[in-house]
This record gives sequence, structure tokens and C-alpha cells, in this order.
Amino acid sequence: MSGDREARMMGAGEKIKIAEQVKGRRGRVTDVEKEYTLLPNRVKELLELEREALHAYKREYMQTFRANIDLVGLNGDSTTILTAELRDVARWSVDDLPQKTAYAVNWLPSTPELTSHLESLFGFPPETEEGAKMLCMFGLDNGLLTPDKLKELTGKFPVSGKIRYDNWWVTGTVEGMISYIHASVTQSHPEVTKEQIRDQWGHFKIVEASRIVDSLSTASVGNG
Repeated sequence: MSGDREARMMGAGEKIKIAEQVKGRRGRVTDVEKEYTLLPNRVKELLELEREALHAYKREYMQTFRANIDLVGLNGDSTTILTAELRDVARWSVDDLPQKTAYAVNWLPSTPELTSHLESLFGFPPETEEGAKMLCMFGLDNGLLTPDKLKELTGKFPVSGKIRYDNWWVTGTVEGMISYIHASVTQSHPEVTKEQIRDQWGHFKIVEASRIVDSLSTASVGNG
């Protein structure tokens, strides 16, 4: 067993450096590089994340239902229909969460065409091959990339499989990634807020940190 793998199974964390803007006493803003320790999310944190994912899915479902109520074809007052649907949705539990498609991109080769396309999508080029893979996974999860497009850019298709919504939510949505990171980083840095992660960390670091937390948590839970 590698030292890194053993450390993760023992619950050790992993450090990440973030460039943040800090306002001084006189209002002057300076760039400061801070180091944070990411720790595995254990049962307590994962149960809370399940509840957050369920809440997010209910909200997303009702927003979609409300926006398309005229297409549902139900007779009656729209307010009455919405109230009845909301009552049903309120009874949903994590067991009612749907399956989502997740992708594995570990064996996709890094090509100049892929790097160029990722830069056009996200506004910056990935600095490493691992960074390119993280952006590919985020792009696939959010519909910015398709398996066919990756086949065109790399010559290979990503592998796909089904996972429950809450497992997808923590690495496939910005809201979920921020919650996943926050549950991890506040174990060592309780002063960090979700707003700070959202506003200061930057999109790439949020994606990177969520993948680190996922790797740490998977190893820790698997060991437990």
C-alpha cells in the first residue's frame, strides 16, 4: 500500500493553497496565499450533505415544475396544483432521489485540441493533465461537454455509470462542491464560510478541492 493511500485511509488530510484577497485596516486589498487542510468527510458530514442535496433537488424540481406547469396538462387553478405538488415533494426522503450519470475520464489523453477547447469553455487553460481531467468531469456533469465531443478531442470516450443524486451533487454542481469543501475544510478551519469559498477560491480551485475531498472521503468511508 502506498504511503499516500495509507495516510488517506487513516484519515489524514491534504493541503491546498488558495490565493485570496484580504482587506487591511486602511481598506487596502492585497493578494495573500493561504494554505488550508482538507479532511475526509465522515458519516456526520455525509449525512448533512445528503440533507442538503435533498433540499437542493426539491428546490430544483419545484422550480422546473412551476416553470412548466402549463405543459403538464392538469386541469385546475395553478396555485392549487403547485400547493398539492409541494405537499408531495415535502414528503420525499433521500431514498427518493433519482440516479444521475457520472463519468470517469482517467484514461483520456491530454491533447492540444482538448486544452484549447477547455480554455474556450472556462476562460483559462488547465495547467496540468490532472487539471484537464477535473475540468472534463465538471464539464460533463454540467452539460458543457458531451462524450461525443471528448471523443472528437481525444480519440476516446469517457466511461459512464449511474450514481445517486446526492453523490453526484457534491462534485457535479457548484453549490454541491462548495458544501462538500466547506464540510471538509471547517474541521480544521472553522472560520471559513461558504461565501468565502464561492467568492475567493475561484472556479478551478473549487473543482480541484472537491475532487480532493471526494478522494479523501471515499478512502476514509471505505476503510470504516
